[in-house]
Parts: sequence; structure tokens; C-alpha cells
Amino acid sequence: MAAAPPVYVYSPEYVALCDSLCKVPKRASMVHSLIEAYSLLDQMTNSQKKAPSLRRLKLGVPAEPWSLCPDALPSSSLPRIVKPKVASMEEMASFHTDAYLQHLQKVSEEGDDDHPESVEYGLGYDCPATEGIFEYAAAVGGATITAAQCLLDGKCKVAINWPGGWHHAKKDEASGFCYLNDAVLGILRLRQKFDRVLYIDLDLHHGDGVEDAFSFTSKVMTVSLHKFSPGFFPGTGDVTDVGLGKGRYYSVNVPIQDGIQDEKYYQICETSSQSTVLITCWRSHRAADQTAMSHREFKKFLTLSKGI
Repeated sequence: MAAAPPVYVYSPEYVALCDSLCKVPKRASMVHSLIEAYSLLDQMTNSQKKAPSLRRLKLGVPAEPWSLCPDALPSSSLPRIVKPKVASMEEMASFHTDAYLQHLQKVSEEGDDDHPESVEYGLGYDCPATEGIFEYAAAVGGATITAAQCLLDGKCKVAINWPGGWHHAKKDEASGFCYLNDAVLGILRLRQKFDRVLYIDLDLHHGDGVEDAFSFTSKVMTVSLHKFSPGFFPGTGDVTDVGLGKGRYYSVNVPIQDGIQDEKYYQICETSSQSTVLITCWRSHRAADQTAMSHREFKKFLTLSKGI
């Protein structure tokens, strides 16, 4: 029986909205153009390779298509491309505070980057309060929730939101270009069905927002592999940061310095027994820092993750 293709959460409107983010303009359409140019959509559909029964929700830049194949299911039972929904205020408030969301909506409508209260909510140089930013945040959050819901509904074993993965946003503030923590929203949706979720963060920067959100629980384990050095954003994610209370030892940080090689990545990836995995891939520019993981390195990581 042919393997069911992954669900790719996409619409032209969604990509156009993501392209409007002033700090990374046109990146979403560039990524989708690369996906089309390399015929990844066709390869996802036609792949016959068998992968583990693990359910995966992937956020960020794509890996190579062989690593995204789910277990065998009737291909006719699964749409290849799913149009994302927009997150409601209630869905976003499952993590973010009402005060933050209301302020973000207000400055988004007015295009007011000089509101006196914006600094309190992390809005400023890294996260400017541009017109329409609330609609963008709701779109990204909704896309990841859509991907998570596809897993809950049994439509697939792998769901992908490539423009997602904004892992720095906190409960009541924006941070590091991140206005809404869609990864947290996706995990919360997955927790409606799955008892445990393993979050793996392969971004160059520490996944501080996601770790903070679940630092007190044993139901979500966060694992972050990231560059860690003095003055490097966000300055968190030391190996001694292991979680708090019931969540102690459920936060795993692997701080890495420049120049790490493939074999070292392979050695530090360990297996786990979590029931659902959410992966945030790196979004930092490969040429800008030698710590960023290559596709070859990422293939090794996913090969090892099949033991989860």
C-alpha cells in the first residue's frame, strides 16, 4: 500500500501575508518557490518509502523529502495541500495574554510603531509594530494549529507549516522577530489528544519561548540544539537549564559553539519515548554562521530520530 503524503499547509494568500514581515521580506515565497523548483510536492506524493509510526509536525525550512514520509495509508484518504485557517483570538489566548493580544491588534490597525506602551510588550526594533502585523501573527498561528489538527484527525502522520516556527515569542511580549508563538499553540492543540509531546528545536538560536511555556510540566519535553556564546541572542539555553518543578529534567539544552561537525551532531541526538514530535528547523542564514546545520547533518539527525 502506498505511503500517504505529508500534509503541506499552504495557500497563496498565506504566503503573501508571510512575505509582508519586514524583517524577513519575501522569504515565504522564496521557500515555496524552491519547494516547487525541486519538485518536492511531487516527491512527497509519490514516495513509497516507509517511515516510523511517529507523528511529526514540522515548522521552518524544509529538509529533504525522503525524511518526511509517513506510514503507509491510502493516498486517496489524504489531501496533499491543506489551506490554513486563521487563528481566533480565543485560540491565540490559549497561551498569550489578552492584554498583549489586544495591544498587538490595536497597533496593527493603526500602524503605530511609537505607541508608548509597546516597549512593555516587546515591540520595537526587532519586532516593529507595523500595520497588519496582527493579521500576520494570526495567520501563522492558525497555520500551525491547522497542521496540528490534521494530526489529531488522523489525516496524516506528518504535517508541515514551513513559514512557522516563531519560537521566541513569550506569553505577554514579542521577541526576536516573533510576535506569536505558533509552536506553543501547535503543542497545546496536540495535547488535546496526545499525552506527551517532544519538541525538538534545531534553530541556530535557543528556543527560549517554547521552553519557558512548558518549563513546569512533564507532559512536554523541549530539546534545543543551538549556538551558545557570550552576547549571542537570546543568551539562554545553558546545559544547566533543565526545567522547574514537575518539569525538572524535561527541558534539555545542547549549547554548541562554532565549528561543530556532522559526527558530533549525530552523537548528541538521543532517542526518546514521546508519542508526538514537533520539530522547529533552523531559519538562520547558513552562510552567516558555521553553527547552522547543513541538510546532510539534518538527514543524519532524522535518521537517528526514527528510533523515537
